[in-house]
Amino acid sequence: MSLLDALQSLATLPRDISLTSLSKECDAAFELKRLDAAVTVLKAKAAAIRPPDPARIERLIARFKHADQDLDGFEPGEVRLLAWNNEMLLNPRFRSQLAERVRSGVVKPNLLILSQVYFGNWGQHAEHELFEQMLRILANQQGGFTPMLQLYKEKANSIFSSTADVFLSRLSAAEDRSLAGLLERWGVSTTSPLASAVLTAYIKQQLTEIDNGRVGNLDGLLATLQLPLVMLATFQLAIASLILSPHTDRNDSFRKRVEAFVLDHPRLGDPRLPQNVPKWTGIEPAAQRKFRTWRATKDLVFFFKSVLPDGKDPHGRKDFWLRYVDQVVDSVVALCPSDLQRLRTSLSLERVHHCRIQENQAISCFLMRFKGAREDFIVAEFSNVGKARIFYYDRLLERIGDINRPEFKLRELKSDEGLAISFSHMSNWQSKVRSTLAQIGIRAS
Repeated sequence: MSLLDALQSLATLPRDISLTSLSKECDAAFELKRLDAAVTVLKAKAAAIRPPDPARIERLIARFKHADQDLDGFEPGEVRLLAWNNEMLLNPRFRSQLAERVRSGVVKPNLLILSQVYFGNWGQHAEHELFEQMLRILANQQGGFTPMLQLYKEKANSIFSSTADVFLSRLSAAEDRSLAGLLERWGVSTTSPLASAVLTAYIKQQLTEIDNGRVGNLDGLLATLQLPLVMLATFQLAIASLILSPHTDRNDSFRKRVEAFVLDHPRLGDPRLPQNVPKWTGIEPAAQRKFRTWRATKDLVFFFKSVLPDGKDPHGRKDFWLRYVDQVVDSVVALCPSDLQRLRTSLSLERVHHCRIQENQAISCFLMRFKGAREDFIVAEFSNVGKARIFYYDRLLERIGDINRPEFKLRELKSDEGLAISFSHMSNWQSKVRSTLAQIGIRAS
């Protein structure tokens, strides 16, 4: 609404009153409501950023430099114009002289311009206390014609401070407002250092909340971690904390949400896949091991429950290897064509790491890589009982190239080349295999 519209509406007021019964009281708050709204809009527009003539500012800058960066010969209006320039506001000498004039009430620069420069270089300002003091003075002096300026006036000590990041992050949690919406409300660019610091403070705060048992905050935290502005170090710290959280051991839903987030996030993915290994650099090793254990457990349980005929495991192979699963470095379910076709939907839903066996002999295989005392080993368990095999990892690699290749030939997995030991699942096989594994440095937890 414009002021003209409001005045035209107001002009009809006498006629409306003349047609109103004398017994009816006039409510000024109602009758003048449109005029009041128009005035509010105009005040907001007056407070908005309207850049002056840039050529004039450039001339003032040249004059400032020619005067050896001394403002003594400048009129207050000229100093205010200089305060529209980002470069000038980042000049320590100009800012110091500007602050002196603001404290004495001689100059009142545009608060919105100053706040943008302040937020845009938050945490990097030389003599930041001086800048913050100036902003607080201006915030307290201005009339607060817009909601944003009113916020600055009410919370000047919090928003213009070295702890503004903590203030805004706590406010976001308290108001249950999205960080993007909160930053916009306070005039903080989402690409500014302050926005990044707010994200970091918010993430750390949410991690503390989760540590204290408030797991309902998980979805909001995961949504925040999706934002590209989150610094890598903060992202990695949060992921490690979530993976190692005791809630992942006690709360299956919590673990599944964390696991799915990690698998889907472009910064991570399954750490066992070669293309994702570099992405996990910087993640705490204990978190990497635990996540690998989650994935290996998923693969192992899937193999023995879904791949084996009728899901029967009469020799207790699943329970035996579950005692070792936390030491599995890598694993893959290699499926024959018929099993691959039969289980295609389950593989997708459960996100099992799998590949294809070329020959259709109705035999699938589960491969697990372990770190031994001196070298790595590959254990191969087959869907038909037969003999399981333990290969020297390096020798197997020479033959097949990569455990994560898209397909295998069954004879490659049945070969004796590079074989360390093979064993049948006969009576007391667990004890014999356990002893053999211990000799090569692989022990159950």
